[in-house]
Amino acid sequence: MLWKIAKAGSHPAVVFAGEELARCLRAMDSGAEIALLAFPQYDASITNVLWLGVCPEVSARVEEPALDDAYSIHVEKGCGSIRGSNPRSVLLGVYRFLRELGCAWVRPGTDGEILPKLDTSNACVHLEDAASYRHRGLCIEGSVSYQHVSDTIDWLPKVGYNAYFNQFNNPVCFYGRWYNHAENPQFKPEPMSSAEIAALRDQSVAEIKKRGLLYHAAGHGWTCEPFGIPGESWTSMKEPIPEASVQYLAEVGGKRALWGGVPLNTNLCYSNPVVRQTIADAVAARCKAVPEIDYFQVWLADGTNNHCECENCQKMRPSDWYVTLLNDIDEKLTAMQLPTKVVFLLYVDLLWEPLEAALKNPDRFVMMFAPITRDYGQNYDQNLVYDGPMPEFKRNHLDFATSLAVNLAQLRQWQAQFTGDSFVYEYHLMYAHFNDPGYEYCARNTFEDMKGLRSIGINGNISCQLMRSFFPSALPMQMMALALWNRDADYESNAQKYYLSAFGPDGLKV
Repeated sequence: MLWKIAKAGSHPAVVFAGEELARCLRAMDSGAEIALLAFPQYDASITNVLWLGVCPEVSARVEEPALDDAYSIHVEKGCGSIRGSNPRSVLLGVYRFLRELGCAWVRPGTDGEILPKLDTSNACVHLEDAASYRHRGLCIEGSVSYQHVSDTIDWLPKVGYNAYFNQFNNPVCFYGRWYNHAENPQFKPEPMSSAEIAALRDQSVAEIKKRGLLYHAAGHGWTCEPFGIPGESWTSMKEPIPEASVQYLAEVGGKRALWGGVPLNTNLCYSNPVVRQTIADAVAARCKAVPEIDYFQVWLADGTNNHCECENCQKMRPSDWYVTLLNDIDEKLTAMQLPTKVVFLLYVDLLWEPLEAALKNPDRFVMMFAPITRDYGQNYDQNLVYDGPMPEFKRNHLDFATSLAVNLAQLRQWQAQFTGDSFVYEYHLMYAHFNDPGYEYCARNTFEDMKGLRSIGINGNISCQLMRSFFPSALPMQMMALALWNRDADYESNAQKYYLSAFGPDGLKV
């Protein structure tokens, strides 16, 4: 059979969607002939082809077509259309079409791809679908090689994810752990320079954009690098910091110094307008230099109870000074006519909401809720209500709740002030999965959390996790993707389907 695949437009994600559909059809059906055709736009008069492209009717079904994913699949004997709300959604639609034909991607890498042998001439798929949540992504963490990263980016849209987050300006920490092999005597160290790792980062961005994925960047480092202090990892700094920068460090216990010797854990004197403007200038310069960034994450220092105690900083909470900094950043980006979204973080000390400052341009911002101290004995649920006294804010003497109910109460206080876009930054596969070697409880817990996000007013998840979390199976990652796409999906039937795909006829025994 001859498949005539007609690509409408030249967006890289639509072009790649056509290439992927052709590749998989050839692998599945030795009798399939493929012709890839390119048109500047959709032409309804041409009916003997399979159209791939963005569709205004599909785009109209979602709130923000560039960010929200939906697709329409109507294919009958090689003809019809796979159309999306945006170019990325076209690629997602192609992979959904292939999954309906029996294809599966049970983990990243070529050995995780399952393409069944079949006669594709009778392929018939008709469906319309849209994602339950806007934000469905993964953050680089742990110890990674470039092959791990590129394989993972390639895998994400195959199972329904739509975003990838490169932490730091340059993710030296994560690549360095792998290539230095400091904790693996079986491998010879392969040290890489910061410039070499930056080149790998740029290659990964090209792969992200090739698929139309939403690109998140930065997070850590913006309280260090604009002041001439390295901030690419959590290691202590042995050499002295620039003398001119000492005045900008947080004053804790009467001293301005690195917190525990670690720049990344050191907050600054955010009441000082020079500090805020220096950070704002650096963020704006980076956003201008890298227009591929869709979401720029601006965080304060890591660690806890490490905020400035000077007379001016004590006039407001850390979250008030944080919002003041965010407004400064917005002013810079607006003046430069940059559309980049800025993600702000509800994390440790910043879980206590601001009392005085407010975001002047809420449309610029996306709120990220990161309850890192929570336990996983409960799941996100609007009925999970805490009716006790709220944790008191005591500067640098804070206790952080493990109770998810308390964490949600703190979230609701922020939500009373900010009603814009938001997502969680969750840690299901950062620590907790090590207590569950079979990944069964972790998978179900993750699934239930993702299903419950809408009920608490949250629009998705970027998973802060060890990126290589696919052994003994990718079940948690698959179930996370599934529930983020369809919050009404059934766990049991889909888990069984995954086991059969991953392990064959004896999958349910596994």
